[in-house]
Amino acid sequence: MHKRRARLFLAIVAFWPWLFIAVEILIIWWATSRGCTISARGPETCMFMGRDIGENLYGLWSVGYQIAFSFLWVIPGVLFWGVIELIAAIRERRAS
Repeated sequence: MHKRRARLFLAIVAFWPWLFIAVEILIIWWATSRGCTISARGPETCMFMGRDIGENLYGLWSVGYQIAFSFLWVIPGVLFWGVIELIAAIRERRAS
């Protein structure tokens, strides 16, 4: 049970930053397929079903800038996981 939790923790820590990349790619693909442009200058007009959603798209797209900071959590998270595994291994050896 302990190893399963540890692997789940490692998977979450290592792969959750990729969620931001996937969201950004999907937003850019969706916007460009409908003729909208997204840039770092700020929200631009993007009409969808008679409504301007440019500001909403820009807010979602700017999440992509969080990627650099989210990747900074991967290394400490993996190190933390390694320390937890090391402590668990030491305890197992002492118990047996």
